[in-house]
Amino acid sequence: MYWARQPSRTLVLFVHGWNGSAEGTWGEFPRLLPLQPTCAGADILFYGYDGLNLRAATSSHALRKLLERLMTTPLELIPSAARSSVQRPKEFAYEKLVVVAHSFGAIVGRQALVDSHRLGSDWTKKVEVKLVLFAPAHKGATISRTASAILTLPGNASAVLGRCLEKLLARKSGLTSNSYLAALDVEKDCATLQVLEQQTRVALATGNADHLIAARVIFGTLEDIVEPVTFAEDPPPCILEGKSHEDVCKPNPGFMKPVELVAAAIV
Repeated sequence: MYWARQPSRTLVLFVHGWNGSAEGTWGEFPRLLPLQPTCAGADILFYGYDGLNLRAATSSHALRKLLERLMTTPLELIPSAARSSVQRPKEFAYEKLVVVAHSFGAIVGRQALVDSHRLGSDWTKKVEVKLVLFAPAHKGATISRTASAILTLPGNASAVLGRCLEKLLARKSGLTSNSYLAALDVEKDCATLQVLEQQTRVALATGNADHLIAARVIFGTLEDIVEPVTFAEDPPPCILEGKSHEDVCKPNPGFMKPVELVAAAIV
């Protein structure tokens, strides 16, 4: 967690995807984002979870519980060792939340927000929420269809093809054989994705849920892992030339577009 010295009551929450890590997924975001003028007063949290072995429902539940604490009692989450340097008034609360998610993290993040809305969490009515999604897997992943098919094959065939798939997945997105549970939730047209989109559409139709529409959706021209198809009422995507599924969310001093897109959502 990066605590701002002069807080603007904004939290930027990063949610990694398959086989990602709290900060490793995001390239130089931790260094470059705080340098943006609109981000100077924002607290930044790079959230980590088990993106390989847990189903989306489990991961989104944990994230929803964390969001509840962050949006209602944020001061309780400041480590005791940091309280002398992190100065916040007793009544401190966030007024804006920007959720930045990559790949499978878009499913986890969206479900957490949808569930918070459906449960009538008070904070969803008080906090301005924006979604920025890099290569989201909310419409399914191409390679997951192969993984699911292999799981249904008889022993020998499954073992042989499974080893071949391991190599493919390792090359494509760093996945291993232990990632099958997560893969079940990115199968195109699987129940997880269908219900998530249906719940999102119902919430939007009933009103007061515009925060469930992504502010930005970003894909690279070399995307070959997830389906780059519009989810619910999201806007058309921003396409970044020459970027793949893995590096579309990894800024560096020579590739600042991801930072600029997130910074724009904070305004």
